[in-house]
Amino acid sequence: MKKEENCKHCGEQYIPKRYGAQKFCSNSCRSRYWYLKQNFAVTKLEKPVLPTVVEKKAKVEEMSVAGFGNAFFGSLAANATTELVKKGFAPRKVISEENKIDQRYIPVLNLPIRPDGSKPFFDILKKHLIYVPDPNYHNPSDYII
Repeated sequence: MKKEENCKHCGEQYIPKRYGAQKFCSNSCRSRYWYLKQNFAVTKLEKPVLPTVVEKKAKVEEMSVAGFGNAFFGSLAANATTELVKKGFAPRKVISEENKIDQRYIPVLNLPIRPDGSKPFFDILKKHLIYVPDPNYHNPSDYII
């Protein structure tokens, strides 16, 4: 035979389904009891308790070798990117390694290369044809003994 218990909220007798864990006759009694308990706890206090502010000490950051390296290389990458954007992404035309010529000279593709290895270019400023010697050109006749 099951033992009856009294509800903690309304006082009615009920047969618990879980002995030792169940204290109320229904879920509505349980939730109503909790609600009244919370409101009673708030109204019982004379003045509200404000949360205390705990001041944290400022953390002093230390510089490590890895942090210094990251900062150094990061700033180098940022500066290089900025310079590339300022100058534009179009590479300059290079005719020879010794003499770097910018956009002033345009290669002429329909004229042949001279026997000494000079390539034809059109000078935009002076508006005439010039031949620029190729420093990598080797004359095959130089190798005849």
